[in-house]
Amino acid sequence: MSNAGGAAFGGKGLGPVRGLKGTLPMADSHTVSAIRRRPGRRGEQEYRDLATNLERKLAEEKDAFLTAAAYHIGTPLAAVVGLSEILGNRTRDFSAGVRSEMIDLLGIEARESEHVVNNVVAAARLDMGVLEVEAEPVDLRAVVETATLDWTRTQRSRLTVTGEVKARGDVKWITQIVSNLLRNAVAYGGESVSVQLTEGFNKVVLEVTDDGEGVVDEDLEKIFDRYYADRSADGENPSLGLGLSVARRLARSMGGDIRYSRFNGESVFELSLKKVREEVKRRHRLPDAVIDPLADRPTSDSVSELLASSGPTMVYQPIVDMRAANNGQERVLGYESLARFPHSSPPEWFEAAGSADMRLDLELVAMRTAIAGFAPASNDAFLALNLSDATLISSRLTSTLIDLDPGRIVLELSESARIKSYEVTRRAVDALRDRGIRLAVDDVGADEIDLWHILRLQPDIIKIDRRLVADAENVRRNNALIRGITVMASDLGIMVVAEAVETEKEHQRLIELGVQFGQGYLFGRPQPLQWKTKVLTDHQD
Repeated sequence: MSNAGGAAFGGKGLGPVRGLKGTLPMADSHTVSAIRRRPGRRGEQEYRDLATNLERKLAEEKDAFLTAAAYHIGTPLAAVVGLSEILGNRTRDFSAGVRSEMIDLLGIEARESEHVVNNVVAAARLDMGVLEVEAEPVDLRAVVETATLDWTRTQRSRLTVTGEVKARGDVKWITQIVSNLLRNAVAYGGESVSVQLTEGFNKVVLEVTDDGEGVVDEDLEKIFDRYYADRSADGENPSLGLGLSVARRLARSMGGDIRYSRFNGESVFELSLKKVREEVKRRHRLPDAVIDPLADRPTSDSVSELLASSGPTMVYQPIVDMRAANNGQERVLGYESLARFPHSSPPEWFEAAGSADMRLDLELVAMRTAIAGFAPASNDAFLALNLSDATLISSRLTSTLIDLDPGRIVLELSESARIKSYEVTRRAVDALRDRGIRLAVDDVGADEIDLWHILRLQPDIIKIDRRLVADAENVRRNNALIRGITVMASDLGIMVVAEAVETEKEHQRLIELGVQFGQGYLFGRPQPLQWKTKVLTDHQD
């Protein structure tokens, strides 16, 4: 648990800052001047030496604080400026997926800058006695939700929130307090953090508990001091030393307090605030909220175990000619292979594999399993295999697709895929296309429609995302987008497939918009293919 007044927080999550400890004494120029003028029996030189030492310490304190402030404010601001410049440069070779990640990161870094500035401003206003504090009912459960806005994207700790109470105070500063306490708990705690909200006779209490090592006895009297910092030995991540100090001073400015205790091997920071003097009637109490970035998600160990066994189960969904279906005929052009896992969603498994440097392995295993199980009734149906850009440009993909009929293979790359270099990807696509393997751009319309992405890749197939197909509230807009995609694809000789077609109404609407091919529950659910005849290899007639 914390032995520092502040913690670093950025796009990669919160992290502890360790090293030399020290409380910066509250010396200032007035103190030094007073010592210089102070009469007494000590020699004049001794007082001059004392004043000189205090001046030196004051300079060191200022340098340390300014260094920390420059780091904690300048680092996220530099990221914001850099990301803004990149996003504003339309000539940069980034895919929509990469831009989306940059936008998310920009928001996180901007909020981090705001949080640090709020701490500095609060400390300055408290020092000057000009902090303005409102006295209004504040829902502490809602405050915790605001303070944990980016939790699932930046943290690895599991957070449990219990109870619901209202306090009297200033919602802005209470949010700052809670955010400081949570950041402190994550920085110095372990894998589990909890927030418990309770009310007493004349106060409400918010307890932040973590399973970290706790504060050593010699630091118990220092952790709430201003500018107390647990600085990293190498100086790379200097602590601002304001988090806990500002939190306690803000709490006391609203008639509350913060105390630290250690109980049953856990560290507890208890925030007490004034209770709202009104009867709160609730028909149903809110259940405990659990924010767990890793809840039920596969781990690197589970990915390794899956790779060592038979890999994921593969199912196949047909892609049909919707015009033929409209005339009562069944014409299946191909099948998309889809991975199924023991638990959790496929994206979570591939994300976990990516974090463990095993995504390429998992994608190739899924592709091999899909190829082995592909046995459609039609001898000319294609097999669509999903993959990431990293797998598409990997030399290992060639060995996976060897000895297959290339005319029967379609590689599906999501429109939101992270493409670092279109030049490299295009070279890989061209080499595959020279062999007869086709490329599909999947999920077109899932987010912004990136025509640049499509034009750069020059795919053989465009797959329209379910959000354009099924969004009943924006049919007019979606119709215009689908019609535009269809016209563009027709001019470029690109086949268009609509995904997630589930109703006859959607079927007819898509045909009217010029979309001939589709897949979805209306035409067949994903399932294993039961036919025995293997038709994919070059050795088949």
